[in-house]
Amino acid sequence: MKLNLIKTALANSSGNTTDLGSALTDFPGTGSTVGSILTNVYTLAIKLGAIAVFIFLIWGAFEWLTAGGDSDKVSKAQKKITTSIIGLFVLLAVWALWRLALQFTGLQEMVQS
Repeated sequence: MKLNLIKTALANSSGNTTDLGSALTDFPGTGSTVGSILTNVYTLAIKLGAIAVFIFLIWGAFEWLTAGGDSDKVSKAQKKITTSIIGLFVLLAVWALWRLALQFTGLQEMVQS
């Protein structure tokens, strides 16, 4: 069940609800709505985060391979790999929360993400 909190908040004085799409009007000269800008920023952040996780994972693996049996270097490499895996779970949690927020607020239909 979707909550229509935003539509209720945008209700005008005559008692009719305002269409959410008209409330999020185009920015002058850009042709973009608030929803599309937020979606683009979110998508960019998730992609950059995924690239960073991949780079740190590969970097940690490379350090482990080149440690040459030095326990300090192996320990640092393991920490880097562990941290990158934690980062992956954080990215997955952010993605899930974003999708849940869109579903909960009823904006899923408006924002194509």
